[in-house]
Amino acid sequence: MKKLLTVLLVFLTTATFLWQCAPERTKPLSGEMKNVIATFPESSIGMGYANIEAMRESPFFSMMEKNWHKGPIHSEEYQEFMDATGLDLRKDINQIYFSLVPGATQEKPEFLTLVMGKFDPEKITDYLLSKDEDQEITEQTFEDYKIFLLDEDHVSFSIVDNNRMIAGSPDLVQSWLSGLKNENQGKINPAMLDRIKSLKYKNDAWFTLNTEPMIGKMLDKLEERGEGERLAGLKSVQNLNFCMKVNDEIKFSGMGNFSDDEKAKLFSDALKGFVATAKLSLSEDRDAVDVLNKIDIDTRGNQVMVNFKMNKADVEKLLEKRRRIAIR
Repeated sequence: MKKLLTVLLVFLTTATFLWQCAPERTKPLSGEMKNVIATFPESSIGMGYANIEAMRESPFFSMMEKNWHKGPIHSEEYQEFMDATGLDLRKDINQIYFSLVPGATQEKPEFLTLVMGKFDPEKITDYLLSKDEDQEITEQTFEDYKIFLLDEDHVSFSIVDNNRMIAGSPDLVQSWLSGLKNENQGKINPAMLDRIKSLKYKNDAWFTLNTEPMIGKMLDKLEERGEGERLAGLKSVQNLNFCMKVNDEIKFSGMGNFSDDEKAKLFSDALKGFVATAKLSLSEDRDAVDVLNKIDIDTRGNQVMVNFKMNKADVEKLLEKRRRIAIR
């Protein structure tokens, strides 16, 4: 039971970031998206979005479906969940918003995720509670909403209505529901809003993160693997921003802002080194090397930019060769 809930939450918050690029005009931020963003904490250090409904129309989604049986979420337990609740993550999830908020320690932020789709609240909650033999779920009522707390993981969720589910740290879930109940429009951090507005693609998937509160722990782990020196430029990264557009091609656009030009150049050189090493490991396959050649890494002052555009055949080629790609 606990395993199923964990897998569901992980899927909903990460099924997102396989996509994004290209020299096109930056699209404006829609009023609807801005209103949803305003419901998230002003203190968020990271925010992201995925339009699963739009991605379903692309050839990449069908490619993922063909490999569904190999994925971690495919199991008899999940099939039973679908049969009992009528919820199929492949078909019934439309949009996902999420944010990261500073937690008790800098290395472990709290999270809040809004999932929009088609739900049957009664069927889902009845099923989950019927499977809770170990009483790991505590049911609460807050502002006329039912909240379910996964005690050991300190994560809660609430199925707000037939179209929305909110999940994350218990205090953040309660704060979000309180704002919804009392129709309180929150404030968006101006720096966060500016970064979101600057993203080239906003309709399919994007992610922006203020890295300064988290970078120390990340570098400690990289140093343990011998990567710390090569990625020393990370010490001065201020924020990372990614977005993507998915139709017949995946277009990806990523940008990192660093404290100065020198650190940006250092990090750019490290990324180019990774790609060059990967191409060397695939030197016998010209087609695979041509795909990697589509990755463009450039610097502009204190900014590092990564862009690429790939079709389904390109992605399949890289997946086919992923075990051969050496980047260390």
